[in-house]
Amino acid sequence: ILAFLGTLGNILILIMFSKKEFFKTSYSIYIRAAAISDTIFMLMNISEDVMDHVTSYPLVKFIGTSYNFCNFWFVTIGTFRNASPWIVVALALDRCVAIWKPLHRTRYCTKKTAAIITAVIVL
Repeated sequence: ILAFLGTLGNILILIMFSKKEFFKTSYSIYIRAAAISDTIFMLMNISEDVMDHVTSYPLVKFIGTSYNFCNFWFVTIGTFRNASPWIVVALALDRCVAIWKPLHRTRYCTKKTAAIITAVIVL
């Protein structure tokens, strides 16, 4: 139920912040990135729980079958577990600059800056 509601909420956020009036702002990039990051992390977490508690084939056996898949799984889940809070921090800093220094907002709070910061956080 939580995974369904969380995914549905994040899909609605992606739809809302993809509209023309929100698409021009820098914070829409941060919010869409956080929604995508949260969805990926949540779906990976739910798949772990389902494999551990519902199926007869636990995650430890599944991941143990392939060393490369094991590395991919843990790097991906670690990346998105840590990316989401840092994206929120970047969003907060973006909004602080926009409020405290409104004359510099057009220089620092751009879509390009938001995309670069988000990419650096994820990488």
